[in-house]
Amino acid sequence: MKKLIAITLILAMLLPVAALAADRDPIVGCWYLCVDVTLYPELSGAYNGKDLLFDIYNFMPDGPVMAAGLEQTGQEGETSFQPTGRWEKEDDHYLLKVLNYGNTIIYVKGDLLYFKLTTADGSDSYLIMHRAIPMDPYSDIASTVD
Repeated sequence: MKKLIAITLILAMLLPVAALAADRDPIVGCWYLCVDVTLYPELSGAYNGKDLLFDIYNFMPDGPVMAAGLEQTGQEGETSFQPTGRWEKEDDHYLLKVLNYGNTIIYVKGDLLYFKLTTADGSDSYLIMHRAIPMDPYSDIASTVD
């Protein structure tokens, strides 16, 4: 009987957590971009000779966007962490106000984030970022390798 009560209490506590997760805006969470210049050497000039760039953007529920990054050349690396800007929902897209950059538009389609770029000639293109899936402590820890 005690086990049944304990299981019922655990399930009752999980329901509000599940409801909160379902209410999150699709943009909330971490999105990443990884540029491996060793795979695309033609990009070397655009990234100041770096071998790898890894950027993570954390879109927080109340609007701020934080950025963390890693730049690697050979076996040397530099990290960064900084506030980047703010996001707000507008119809079918988001407006991102980026510090020292201005405003841009973002679309979220499933686990892809489309960050609008305007090129020097005025045409538009989109940088695609991927959703970082958070670790689930109940299913992402294994006692064996299958």
